[in-house]
Amino acid sequence: MNITAKTLYKTGSVSMMIMGAGHTALHFALAGNDPAGAPVISQMEAFKLSVFGLGSPSLLDFHQGFSIAMGVLLFFTGLQNFFLSGSLNYAFDKHKGSVLLPALLAGITFILSLKYFIIMPQALSLIALMAYSMSFWKLQSDKSSADGGTLIRNSTGCNVQAHI
Repeated sequence: MNITAKTLYKTGSVSMMIMGAGHTALHFALAGNDPAGAPVISQMEAFKLSVFGLGSPSLLDFHQGFSIAMGVLLFFTGLQNFFLSGSLNYAFDKHKGSVLLPALLAGITFILSLKYFIIMPQALSLIALMAYSMSFWKLQSDKSSADGGTLIRNSTGCNVQAHI
């Protein structure tokens, strides 16, 4: 079975969407449900942050805001990449970095999740990292072996095959 670069890229994108949706759902599902955590929640509410003199959100508000923002950003980054997968070859030809950036994001997310999170985001970010990276390598391989030539960049910035 030949898995295409587009399929790999979509796999990475779906993994990011699942991670973002799961993070957001878990945030709301766990909010205030543990009686043992009530003292910590109270302390977080009482602790006010001074953010450049622009207000004093509580540590709890700050934590919740970042948690929700993280889940939403992960989901919509995955969704955006899922929709962009249709023009993957074009993006690769014009700017390889745009195809590699999601792998970088997934890699950073994976490293952070190893230190701070549980197994589920570790697994999902690793799947995304592997899928995005394999998609990039597959595009690179497909472009360089399309007709047996060597992949070079021409004067207009597009990748072309050269027979050397």
